[in-house]
Amino acid sequence: MPELVINASNVISSLCYSLLRIEPYTTCEYRCTCCYARWYYRWGFEQAKPRIIALRVFKKVARRIAREGLRPIPMRPSTLVEPFQAVEEETKLSLKILRCALDHEYPVIVNMKSSLLAKDPWRKVIESLDDRGLLILQISISTLNPVKSRLIEPNASSPNERLRVAKQLYKYALALVKASKSNGGSKPIIKRMSIRLDRYDARIDLQNMVVEIVIREKRYRLRILHDPSYIKKFMGRKWYEVVVKYENGSLWVSIPFEYEYKPYRPRNVIAIDINLKTLTVFDGRKVRRIDTRFIEALSLKAYAEELQRKYPKRWRYNYRILSRIRSLHRRARNIVIDWCRKIAKYIVLKVRKTRSAIVLEDLEKLWQMRSQSNSKLAWRLSRFSYRKLQLAIVTKAIEHQVPIIFVDPRNASKTCPGCGSELRYFYRLALCPVCGYKRDRDCVGAINIYLRALKGMRGVYGCSPSALPMKDETRQRERTMNEGMKVYQLT
Repeated sequence: MPELVINASNVISSLCYSLLRIEPYTTCEYRCTCCYARWYYRWGFEQAKPRIIALRVFKKVARRIAREGLRPIPMRPSTLVEPFQAVEEETKLSLKILRCALDHEYPVIVNMKSSLLAKDPWRKVIESLDDRGLLILQISISTLNPVKSRLIEPNASSPNERLRVAKQLYKYALALVKASKSNGGSKPIIKRMSIRLDRYDARIDLQNMVVEIVIREKRYRLRILHDPSYIKKFMGRKWYEVVVKYENGSLWVSIPFEYEYKPYRPRNVIAIDINLKTLTVFDGRKVRRIDTRFIEALSLKAYAEELQRKYPKRWRYNYRILSRIRSLHRRARNIVIDWCRKIAKYIVLKVRKTRSAIVLEDLEKLWQMRSQSNSKLAWRLSRFSYRKLQLAIVTKAIEHQVPIIFVDPRNASKTCPGCGSELRYFYRLALCPVCGYKRDRDCVGAINIYLRALKGMRGVYGCSPSALPMKDETRQRERTMNEGMKVYQLT
């Protein structure tokens, strides 16, 4: 068999064809039924043996091309046999070929069916080749059915193992591209050390409060330091991945679990208008205001940015100033996160007790729209953590099976709830020139959100969202069965 082939071939599939190719092993141990090597090798399937001469020839060609200054043609190591079969763990011949390509910056095309690339040192070499743009990796999968795969490829890795390798390499390449783009095309800067592990590299034992993870072929056992009563809520639920983050000498583990969201049929709706200073809640009868802590967090962030403007060059290198700025940002973040979680739990539990639905504004493109008209307002909105509060409310609502409704917030504070005309404002007091309706801005927004939710739910089978079903316990305070209907006017 020639050591280095530079020619077309009628025994190689066009999908695996390459002008320059070498074979590191004499045969393939995978015994695939569709393999071209079945009739290419006269001695048939036997134990694979390394061909050291292939490495020597490739080194000679790579050095000659580099010395002459020629543009290299991509080389394909092993077209007829698997380059990472079982014997590779002992001989490491394919690894040596890849290292030679890395040393001489020679592009390679790798086609494989093995899961060996998920292990070190093969993984490190593949990542290094990918960093320099010298690698095209092809993972061959004939079928996702494990039974059919075992018949077609008896000794190859299972399709799940190959998909796991593809997922790990894809995540690495995607993170590298994103980091390079955010850094102006330069090498990415590692700011936080974190890793995402799937079910192949992690195991969760909530009964014993233990998480086992595998990183770089090393197994670690982490104990969950949390309240056991809180952990019981997640027992029996499916989890997707384990996120491990290293920060300030400690390991932080985050595990997202799968929740089956089956919201109940609501009897009423409760509208929540999120503002910078207050949350305005309207349930169809009365308005309630809850003070936020966003102003407190905003003032801390403003003070930190004031220090940055005061010392435009010095703050990056002065330890005291930099520590002070980081401390202010950290305090602002902790205030927002702590308050959002607590108030979200309070709201969701109150709403669930009344069997109501939560109505929120869909503020997906608020910042983009406001940034074009008012730069000061855009600065506030960029630091205004309404998204964190909405996320906390949605998360708690899914946990407690509370229905959520999103409505269009357009002109919610400009439309009169009584007649639909455009309101006129005197500072924060709204006045309708048509019907004489008067209310402050926050109440107008909450009432309009409530009315839009009712309009969206119009035609739903069952009771009206604002009317409770008649029961004996609702006839109280000396009411009679035949009492007349009362009409409530919003003022």
